Amino acid sequence: MKPLKIVLCDFAPSLAGRPLWDVIEPPLGLMSLSSWIKRAFGSRVEVRILQARMDFSTFDQFGRLVSEIDPDLVGLRSLTFESRQIHRAAAIAKSKTGAKVIVGGPYPSSAPERIANDPNIDAVVIGEGEKTLEEIVSCILSGMEDWRNVRGICINHNGDIIHTGERPLISDLAELPMPDYDAVQLHDYNKLAGFSCSSRPRATIQFSRGCPYSCTYCHDIMKKTYRTRPPEAVFEEIEFLRREKNIRNFIFVDDLFNLHAEQAEILLRKIRDELPGLRLFFPNGLRGDRIEPGFIDLLTEAGMVEVNYALETGSPRMQKLIKKNLNISKLIEAVNITAEKDVVVGLFMMMGFPDETEEEAEMTFNALMKMPMVHFPYLNMLKIYEGTSMYREAVKKGCDMGRTASGLEESFDRFNPEFLPFSEKVVLRIRKRILRRHFFKKARLAHVLPIQRKLFIKSELERKYSTYLPKFDGMESLDRRAYSAYTAIAGPAPMSAVRY
Repeated sequence: MKPLKIVLCDFAPSLAGRPLWDVIEPPLGLMSLSSWIKRAFGSRVEVRILQARMDFSTFDQFGRLVSEIDPDLVGLRSLTFESRQIHRAAAIAKSKTGAKVIVGGPYPSSAPERIANDPNIDAVVIGEGEKTLEEIVSCILSGMEDWRNVRGICINHNGDIIHTGERPLISDLAELPMPDYDAVQLHDYNKLAGFSCSSRPRATIQFSRGCPYSCTYCHDIMKKTYRTRPPEAVFEEIEFLRREKNIRNFIFVDDLFNLHAEQAEILLRKIRDELPGLRLFFPNGLRGDRIEPGFIDLLTEAGMVEVNYALETGSPRMQKLIKKNLNISKLIEAVNITAEKDVVVGLFMMMGFPDETEEEAEMTFNALMKMPMVHFPYLNMLKIYEGTSMYREAVKKGCDMGRTASGLEESFDRFNPEFLPFSEKVVLRIRKRILRRHFFKKARLAHVLPIQRKLFIKSELERKYSTYLPKFDGMESLDRRAYSAYTAIAGPAPMSAVRY
């Protein structure tokens, strides 16, 4: 009997090259699904992982590739901002192969009933996918066409949209096998922009799933729960990648790495003591008001070289309204302690919340000024995504969400004047002040540039700055701003990279 051919395809990267999310990392979620299915069914299945802009660059190429593979089941993943890609891909997969087509990821999970109306989509997988995909594959292998008993999906059954019921999350993440690293070529990602400055061999790692906080602008795909993998299993995965794939750069993609600090510390100590010389990146997974100085020390001892913290808003009132409830003073303390280390520190800020005042927008800028050595401050504009509590509240208030959705495909820093709670002049003024009074301040540049050059080579830094500064014209221009007052005495900072 021929094995069931399964194609899992990540359509999160934009084929149009949109600037909103122009980063590519190995599709860790699909790699986890692949391992789970291979363990469950063995030789009865063949799994192939594809990724937009890695395996194909156009829809025509995708059509030819999927036709050549001729799968029995196609699984497509998508983020919200490129939602149109997944519908076009589903139509191509259905016409070229006649395969069953299922979709999953943040976009399908946020609007399953609407997406199930697409005639080219056989099922929408909601939330965590391992056990749901296993049941779907089991149905196909047994010849069962009726999937109404498969929990965790939304389907169009004879014209009726049916939600089959919520599937419980995997309670013990020790059940998860190691992601299928043989299904991707990790070294092909080396020269592509990712979540970090690094262009060297890297891998994404997940220590935990979910987040218990209730930020109104954020999805709740994992039902606001939090689970960690056993530290020993994560360390074994890292050790395998170091030994077998020659990987030394590891990007933790957790929503919240440090919630269960005791478990995280076990992992960090093992890395520090048994795998010295690794480089760790935390692009979004550390909550600043839950991190102690000793934990920051342990992070740096284990090899942390780049981290982003999230302030969002400097207004205590807005913190309560968006239900982030961040202790701003504790975050400021954590950021400043981290910035004293040899670590590249980023800070996420957000503006344009409903009912936010001009004075509260200024409070966000003022909070940044209390963190003078942040390497990269990011000022983003609010995006209201379907499936969030902020979206549901906006619908109740009668907002035109169709018009709001039109801005989701634009980069995070773009704003629509019609939906700003204050004048667009406020945003432009604060952006200029961030650059003039913070980013280009000589003392800050003189502090951060030597750290960055210890950690990254010139080409990596120039790529980073070129995405941050629209008119960036080379590292030397930053040197002139930082060292012009005493270049005759000290000379410019060296361009060589000390740490790799």
